[in-house]
Order: sequence, then structure tokens, then C-alpha cells
Amino acid sequence: MVRRTAPILIRQFDICELPRRGSRQTALVVVLQHDELDSLATLIVAPLLNDLPSETHPRLHPKIAIGEHRAFLFVDRMAAVQRSELGLVVGSAAGEAWAICRAIDIAFFGF
Repeated sequence: MVRRTAPILIRQFDICELPRRGSRQTALVVVLQHDELDSLATLIVAPLLNDLPSETHPRLHPKIAIGEHRAFLFVDRMAAVQRSELGLVVGSAAGEAWAICRAIDIAFFGF
């Protein structure tokens, strides 16, 4: 008998580990895709990075807290990844939902 593990429930604004190809390191990403699309094999995510570039729009890169650590969400670098590629859920950025949605609006609609 083959036993299968239950799929990990990933919600919008979850902060997940994403293994870097060819490395043992992981990056952190925030899931942007709504929970209603959980049947899709892919998820739209954006990376969390420690450094903010010098040429940036302040509202495009909201600051996200991960425990005591702060990082910037790079909505302009969003991408689709295979759901199976994501690692552990290490936190949630749901408290910054308004700022994240505003950054998405700026990326797509310019305001």
C-alpha cells in the first residue's frame, strides 16, 4: 500500500521558502495568488529581498516583517512557480495585504 502525504495548504500572502536551483540555499517568496485558485499547479509569487534598489518607487516595494526581520517585497519581480517547488510556509504577510495589493495595482495599472 502506498501512502500519500496530504498536500500543504498554501494561502494568499503566505511567506514560503523556495529552494534555489543548484544550491542548498532558499529564497523567501510571498504568495500573491488568491486561495480560490488552489486547483492550479502553479502559484504566482514575488520574492522578499533584504536590499532595496536605489532607483525604486517606494509603494512598489512594501516592507514585510518576518518575525524580527524586515525585508522588501519585489512585486515587479513576480513569477509563476510550480506549487510543488515551494518549501515550508514560514510566516504570513497578511497584515500587509493592503500595501501588497497597492503594489500590485501600481505594477499593472500605474496607480
